[in-house]
Amino acid sequence: MTRSRSLMLSFAAAAAVLLSSAMATVHDVVATTCSAVKRAASWMFDLVMPSMPEPMKTRENQPLPEVALVQAVAFVDRMVKRERPQVRPGWRMCPSI
Repeated sequence: MTRSRSLMLSFAAAAAVLLSSAMATVHDVVATTCSAVKRAASWMFDLVMPSMPEPMKTRENQPLPEVALVQAVAFVDRMVKRERPQVRPGWRMCPSI
């Protein structure tokens, strides 16, 4: 092997080591940046979420909103249909007077 060829191989090996080192450094920077962005997004999400209403969860012993609406309408219908006492002019709130 000639001297120039071995020098060229040495440069190629040094360039490969330098490139792999640069790639590792870039990977570390990207990973650090991604984790910082993820932490910042999590922090913002934690700030915003308490002010937002929690989505409706269906529980076994909690009626659905539609059922509650039907029950409310039925209650109002019963109140409208009930018999009311006839108030006469001689009727007083307190009979002892």
